[in-house]
Amino acid sequence: MPPYFDQAQIHAALRNQAIPTLEALAANEDVRNHLLRRFDRSDPPPYVSSTESSLHEMSPPRESRLPEDVLEIMERPITDEERNLMVFSYGLGSDLAPNYMYLREAKREIRRLIHAGRRMFSYKKGGRREGVMARHNIKHRWEKLGIWNPAWGFPGRNVTPEDAIFKWKWPWQQQNSGDDFISEDAEVQQLVRRALQLRQNLRRGEHAPVIPRSHPGPDTSASEGESFLISRPWFLFLVELTEEKIRFDRIDWDERRRYNYNPRTQVIKWWKERGDWREENREGWSEGEPTDPWGYWKWRHESPSPEPEDMTPIANNVNGNPLDAEGMDFTPSEIDDLEMIERATPEQPEMFWTKPIDEYGGTLPGQMLERPKPSKDTTFWTGEPSANPLFPLFRSVDRPPPPAAEPEVVPEENDEAPKRTRRPGRPPRAVRGRPPPPPPPPPGAEEEVPPEEDDSAPPKKIKRAGRPRNAVPGAASAAAAAAAPPPPQNPPRRSARIAGMKRAAEQQSPLPAASNKKAKTDKQSRAAASAAQPATRTKAKPRAPRGGAAAQPKRGPGRPKKQDPKGPSTVTKRKPTTDLAPPPKSAKRKRAR
Repeated sequence: MPPYFDQAQIHAALRNQAIPTLEALAANEDVRNHLLRRFDRSDPPPYVSSTESSLHEMSPPRESRLPEDVLEIMERPITDEERNLMVFSYGLGSDLAPNYMYLREAKREIRRLIHAGRRMFSYKKGGRREGVMARHNIKHRWEKLGIWNPAWGFPGRNVTPEDAIFKWKWPWQQQNSGDDFISEDAEVQQLVRRALQLRQNLRRGEHAPVIPRSHPGPDTSASEGESFLISRPWFLFLVELTEEKIRFDRIDWDERRRYNYNPRTQVIKWWKERGDWREENREGWSEGEPTDPWGYWKWRHESPSPEPEDMTPIANNVNGNPLDAEGMDFTPSEIDDLEMIERATPEQPEMFWTKPIDEYGGTLPGQMLERPKPSKDTTFWTGEPSANPLFPLFRSVDRPPPPAAEPEVVPEENDEAPKRTRRPGRPPRAVRGRPPPPPPPPPGAEEEVPPEEDDSAPPKKIKRAGRPRNAVPGAASAAAAAAAPPPPQNPPRRSARIAGMKRAAEQQSPLPAASNKKAKTDKQSRAAASAAQPATRTKAKPRAPRGGAAAQPKRGPGRPKKQDPKGPSTVTKRKPTTDLAPPPKSAKRKRAR
């Protein structure tokens, strides 16, 4: 038995294998009775798991073709309930508004602009140029179609009230004094219902021919302008695509997962078979990427549709400025806006091509998001936990808040000067690594009078700058440590505690004594050396240091003398003498011979 991994595969196995077998068994009464008698008298077969089966057949992939029973469900006509769902839930009414239509075509134009001149539309200035150039191309095309309203401004510029794109209206629509959104929504819904009623008797995949219509003009009525909109190729493509989605949604979700079906691909296939799908003007689209129907305003049997603007002047521009491009028919307002983009930020109007940070929705073509500015009431954290505005959120409920510490006043020599206060919670100086200053004497204490100087007393020591040479360690700071108050007792370091637990250090062995072994020297040479040296040698009195300081302590015993491995234990160095030494015995023996 092949393994089944999801509910769709189990459902397919029950429908394609189990149900046909049971139906054939129920139709043949003899076979059914035979199997029942066999089932009653024989034991059931041993259970074998599907993972232990030798058959490793996988279920077939998702079907790319819809079966007949599914097609029968989708062939049914659209009901009134489904038609209401298309009006309210699928957003066909918003597609007829001028602002949404402008934004869709602007995205297409920006792709063409970047494809033609990437350098011109880079960085901050380039992003704002996109908004001006996209409006320039859309305005030229919509003027040829007769649907451009001269009262429209630059979407996203935020300079004049006409720049508010969500308040735009078609030229044939009446300008209401107030924002009556309820009446506008009702008009749009009625227009969508009118377009759906024209396709009420059409079957799935059918298309009714469209009556040729002329361009709207200044004297076009509202009904003529609306009829022109709902008969355009891009809108009828959306209506047919929405109908196909509604038909496919009639099937259960578990059933739809079994089929590799895309309603958009199917509608494009029907339009290509009828010859209504257009693949030209693919600037900015990669090879094989499907295009969208936006920008197609005319059928093939009507007058030729206005082609998109030529991007050759943009591609041939070397300076990177649209004003230097040849053949661009800019209006005075577009030239002023492009020149304003080249100026410095302080010279530009406030919120120029900038979207406010508190405004709902995304950025328009050419806009940039506003940078948040710090408020005057913004409080900054001073380092204390209680001063943090988020401290109550992170503090535990069972843990009481820390008490507020009183500021300590540091005494100064001049009482009139303002006293410095230490920030609460800041550790004292001793904790920060410096000893605290000695406390001042109480006001009633008697000052110590220094004793009179005596001539017999040793001279006083003059404190020298720098570190004294051969100073006794700890002698200089003994008096200061005795006078200063005891520092706070901190727990010993971890290394000191570990050293205390170790065994005591062993005593060092005494220095080796000098060897008593005499050197092997001649008696006469030793006598001559002793005669050359003075009998007594007086030691010079050590020179007192400058300032009458006490004599420095003598140098202690040094290390033992180095032993000679070849000769005696102590190597003595002969000192040169001025007297003539007697000749050695070897010379006397040679003379006697």
